[in-house]
Amino acid sequence: LLATYPAERFGITFDAGHSHIYISPGWEFFCKWKDRILALHLHDNDSTEDKHQPPFYGSIDWDALTKVLASSTYNAPLSFEIGMRCTPFAHTEDLRNPPPEKIEAFMTDAYERCVRVHKFFEFYQKKLKKI
Repeated sequence: LLATYPAERFGITFDAGHSHIYISPGWEFFCKWKDRILALHLHDNDSTEDKHQPPFYGSIDWDALTKVLASSTYNAPLSFEIGMRCTPFAHTEDLRNPPPEKIEAFMTDAYERCVRVHKFFEFYQKKLKKI
């Protein structure tokens, strides 16, 4: 479909975590279709399970990913799809009802990790003179 329809008519949502697990090699697909990205689902994992972790918990190379993303036609805000289930902040007794202090600690940590990815992205955008 991507080869059949023009970019202005048909694009993709790039899911970093799913690509890291299911597409081998994920980077080849990402680089080939980087100018068709319309939306992002950014999250991390160790390539064995869909953990939806904040960046830098798993094994995704965020520096390399943001470098390719900055060279693409994608021009919307970065969008993260994360949860606290597979982090040190998960409350093992009841994952659906964690204590407020665990939620706050997770949110602070996740925010800092996402900001770090955004800084990589901005660095490469400036280097490529896109902003």
